[in-house]
Amino acid sequence: MIQRKGHNRQWKEKQLEKVTSKFNDYPTIAIATVEALPAAIERKYRDILKKNDSCIFAIKNKPVMKFFEESKLSLGDKIKGTSVVILSKKSPFELFALIKKNAGLTAAKVGSVVDISIEVPEGDTGIAAGPALSDFKALKLDTQIRNGKIFIAKPKVVIEPGQKVDEKIATILNKLKIKPMKVYMKILGVYNKTESLLYLPEALDVDYDVYRGKFAKAYNEATSVAIEARYIAKEIVDKFIAKAYREAKAVSLKTTKEDGKAEEVKG
Repeated sequence: MIQRKGHNRQWKEKQLEKVTSKFNDYPTIAIATVEALPAAIERKYRDILKKNDSCIFAIKNKPVMKFFEESKLSLGDKIKGTSVVILSKKSPFELFALIKKNAGLTAAKVGSVVDISIEVPEGDTGIAAGPALSDFKALKLDTQIRNGKIFIAKPKVVIEPGQKVDEKIATILNKLKIKPMKVYMKILGVYNKTESLLYLPEALDVDYDVYRGKFAKAYNEATSVAIEARYIAKEIVDKFIAKAYREAKAVSLKTTKEDGKAEEVKG
């Protein structure tokens, strides 16, 4: 019987050196959990990260664990459950946005809380009329039988944001192959070596559309105040010129109109 020898100390030190070298190449280090994440979606994330100057390691990798034990990074206590390490050349905010943007879709499970309205669309379901029809009727969907198949005559929202999926809804959504639930790799913490800062997920979860709107509004309001106060700056000098042109034109038209009336009175 052949006995397998464990890795010797020299091999372990070499592996640790490789991991340490890899960590030194990336300024951003994140801990994320992949617990309950479908294997297909995890593979998708690995491919996306690879294409975006990032790589991923399993925490259970012994050299990785050893690295965290010996390093002074403030990430060790963020490791929970089935976690992974993400090394990236992106900023913490860019990395978080990349993870969030590429969430996968999965089937709704009983008890899941939805964050969007879920609608059953109009059209042919492809499901044969029979026992399944009672499931559609249970949700009071407007159904018809066409060519022996169940046809939904009118679309209907079956669940609103914040509500829990019950068995009736889950049954219909699964029958129609509607996957409304977003699932993504959950970031637990991101450390940026350049800044020597640890970012928590709540600080990284930024709605860029909302902030763009706020900046646009602030810019427009500041511009209006500057124009009214006659505060000239190079960024808005074109607006001053346009305003002066409009005012000069208005004065010119008013003067021409008044002169025309004066001539008529004289005549």
